[in-house]
Amino acid sequence: MKYFVYCLVLVLITACNPVVRLLYGVKNPKVETKTTIEKFCKEMQFPNVPVFVAHADNFFEKIQLSDGEVYVFDRKGNFIPYKDPAKPNCSGPADLFLSYLDTTTVYHVEPNFPLDSIEKLLTDFECKKVEIQKDDTIDFYVFITFAKYLGKKYQKQKASVWIDTLQQNTNVRSRLFLIDMDPTACWTEEQKAVFRK
Repeated sequence: MKYFVYCLVLVLITACNPVVRLLYGVKNPKVETKTTIEKFCKEMQFPNVPVFVAHADNFFEKIQLSDGEVYVFDRKGNFIPYKDPAKPNCSGPADLFLSYLDTTTVYHVEPNFPLDSIEKLLTDFECKKVEIQKDDTIDFYVFITFAKYLGKKYQKQKASVWIDTLQQNTNVRSRLFLIDMDPTACWTEEQKAVFRK
């Protein structure tokens, strides 16, 4: 019992994701299809924007994308991190960051994660590579990750809030993309079997 309490306290102090999963009753991920994700997006009233899937390698080799997260790139393709580096597991004030996003602010950029890097982490629902169409009139490219397995309650307090905040920011021209973090039907049987256990 003492060990359990120690572990629980450690989790509460060091990370947000495990706590969120406990509080929101997150279930084990299920393999999803394009149809089930489109239905989920419609139920969540997400806007009609491109929806990509996180590449299977993101789950099995090197995790680079996180569920319930925002990734912002400027028009030159530079990644603009907004989180406190001292709390890498917390999504931080993403809604505040998106509400104050503007073209006059000089942002710290992360040179090791340009826009073409995120392209390599994404596929369509048939596991084919995707290409982000660049547009000189766009100020920021914004990617918001979501997962059906995290549940509607979680998404309403994260992805839905971030989408609304971005849409209300009329100071910038942004292009929004959604990234589904659920296991997808186009993965290999071996990869899908991991989530069926």
